[in-house]
Amino acid sequence: MEWKLGHPQLYLNVFSRELDSLYVLGFVEFADAAYKRFDEMAQLIMIDINARETGVRKAELTQLKRTDTPDLRGGVKYVDSARHTNYAERATFMAYLAQFRDRFGWHDVDDHTYDALRAEAQSTPSSPSLSEPPKETSHV
Repeated sequence: MEWKLGHPQLYLNVFSRELDSLYVLGFVEFADAAYKRFDEMAQLIMIDINARETGVRKAELTQLKRTDTPDLRGGVKYVDSARHTNYAERATFMAYLAQFRDRFGWHDVDDHTYDALRAEAQSTPSSPSLSEPPKETSHV
């Protein structure tokens, strides 16, 4: 893997450019709350896994990971230091991810993306409740 200023060179700060199943989540800094961005980055990983497992548009995605170098800083001139290597301008990053999702036919991650999972977890009686402490077990 190629490194620069002590940091791996990743596609969209998520994908290894050389190893198809190596992902890094959260290796980016924004002047914004990052939690929703992490959901969006996790979705990128799912897009890649889907392409890898189904073969659908895998070659196209692999080519992007190898050669696409978008300016995720949106023209902002951050301090030229190792600490600022992974800075991305939020609006630019979000716009690029929206184009990426559209290109591969995936929907936007919004406040309702996980509603079905939440409802399923709440209706499953075997799911542990967050309000109940775990049951103690004997380890004899």
